[in-house]
Amino acid sequence: MIKKAFWGFKWTFIQQFFSQLINLGSLVYLSHLIEPDIHGFFAIAIIGVTLTSILGSIGLNELIIKDQSENFKAKSEYYFGIIILLSILFIIITSILGLIISYSYSTTFEFGLLLKYSLILGLIAPMTPFRSYLEAVKSKNLDFKKLSFVQITTILMGVIPSIFLAKLGFAYEALASRYILPHLFYIVFGYTYFKVPLKAKFSKSHIKTLKNFSLYYSLNNIVNYFVRNLDYMIIGKFFSPAILGQYVIAYKILLFPLKNITSKVVQVGMPLLTRIFDNKKEFKDKYFLMIESITFVTIPIMFFISLKGKTISSILFSKDYPLLGDMIVYLAIVGAIQSVISPVGMLFYFKEQMKLMFKTSLLSLILIFLSFYLSSLYYDIFLVLKVYAIIYVLLIFPNSILWIYKKYNFKINDFYKSVIYYTLSVLISLLIEKNISTLFSFDSQIITIIISFTIFSFLYLSILLIFYKVSDKPKFFKILIDKFSSYVWFRGSI
Repeated sequence: MIKKAFWGFKWTFIQQFFSQLINLGSLVYLSHLIEPDIHGFFAIAIIGVTLTSILGSIGLNELIIKDQSENFKAKSEYYFGIIILLSILFIIITSILGLIISYSYSTTFEFGLLLKYSLILGLIAPMTPFRSYLEAVKSKNLDFKKLSFVQITTILMGVIPSIFLAKLGFAYEALASRYILPHLFYIVFGYTYFKVPLKAKFSKSHIKTLKNFSLYYSLNNIVNYFVRNLDYMIIGKFFSPAILGQYVIAYKILLFPLKNITSKVVQVGMPLLTRIFDNKKEFKDKYFLMIESITFVTIPIMFFISLKGKTISSILFSKDYPLLGDMIVYLAIVGAIQSVISPVGMLFYFKEQMKLMFKTSLLSLILIFLSFYLSSLYYDIFLVLKVYAIIYVLLIFPNSILWIYKKYNFKINDFYKSVIYYTLSVLISLLIEKNISTLFSFDSQIITIIISFTIFSFLYLSILLIFYKVSDKPKFFKILIDKFSSYVWFRGSI
C-alpha cells in the first residue's frame, strides 16, 4: 500500500506543482493587467457557480470510488445517467442564483453587467458533474498519471487565451475565459484521452440509492457553499470593490492552492484507505500518516509566507494592492490549519455520517458568519481578518474534528502527535532564520527572500533529521528518508 500511495502522491505532487505554478503565475501577471475592483467584481459574479461546484456530483464520486463491486462497468452507465440529470439541474440553479445575486449587489455593481457575466460563468455549472465523474473513475483505478497530465495541460490551455485578452485590454473577457476554459478543455480532452464510456441509462432504484447517501451530503455542501463564500458576500457589502479584489487575490494565493493540494492528497488517499477500511489499526495509522504528509509540505510554506507576507506582496504585486501583504499574514494562519484538517471529510464518507457532517459544517458556518459580520460593523478589514483567525484556531478547528473522531475512537492527541514534530521544526527554523537574516542585507528583495527561504528550508529539514535520529519519528519523514536512502543506494550500485 505504501508503494501505491507514493506512486499516487508522486504524480499528484507533480500535478499540483505545475498547476499551482501556472495558476499563481497567471494570477500575479493578470493582477498587473487588471485592476483589483474587476477581480472583486468576478468574486461576486461567480458565487452562483461556486454552489454547483461545491455540490459537485452530490456524493456520486465518493460512491464510485468506494464501489468495489465486480459489475461496476455495468453500473457506470447508471452513474453517467445521473450525471446528465445533475448537469441540467445545475444550469437551472445557477441561472436563478445569477439573477438573485445581480439584484442583491446592484448598488455596488452595474446590474446588467453583473447578470451578464454571472450567466456566462454559469456555463461552468453543467461541466462540474462531468469533471467529477471523470476524476472519480480514474482515481478508482489509481490512474493518477493520466489525471495529472490532463490537469496540467488543460490549465495551461485555459491560461494562455486569458493573458492575450488581458493584454489587448479586454479585462472582463480575460477573467471570464480564465474561469471557463480550463473546465471546457478538461471535459473535451479528458473524455478523449481517458476513453471513458459515454453511454447512459436511467433507473429509479439507482437514483434512490444515491438519494439515501446524498441528502445530508448535499445539505452539508450547501452549508459549505456559504462557508466558502460568506467572506466574499460580507466583505462585498461592507467594503469597497477594491478591498474585496485584494482579499480575493490574497485568498487565491494562500487558501485556494492549499485546498487543491490537500484535495488531491485526499483523492489519492481515499481509494487506498477504502481497501483497508476493515483493518482498524492499519486504517488509523495510514490516515494519520496522510495528515503528516500534508503537514510536512503545507505548514512550513504557510508559516514562512505569514512571516514574509509583506515582502512577498511588494515583490509580486503593484502599488494598486497596498493591503495585500497584511491580508496574507492573517490568512496564512487560517490556511495552515485548514490544510491539515482537510482529510477529516473522508472519515464522514467512510462511515456515511452525512448527518453529523452537516451538523458540524452548520456550526462552523454560524461561527464564521458571526466573526465576519460582527467585526465588519467596525469597517476595519484587518480587524475582520484578526477575528477570523482567532475564531478559526479556537473554535472552528476543534469543532471540525472532535465529533467524527469519537466515531472512530480517535483522540485529539492522535492529531497533535501527527503534526507536533513538523510544527516545532518550523517554529525553531523560523526563529533561527530570523536571527541569521539580520547578519546580511541585499538591495534586492527577491534575493533576500530566496536566501531566507533556502536557509529556512535547510534548517527545517535538518531539525526534522535530528528528531528522526533521536526518536525515530516523525513517521512520514522516516519513510521519506528510507525511500531516499534506498534510491541513493540503488543509483550508486548501477
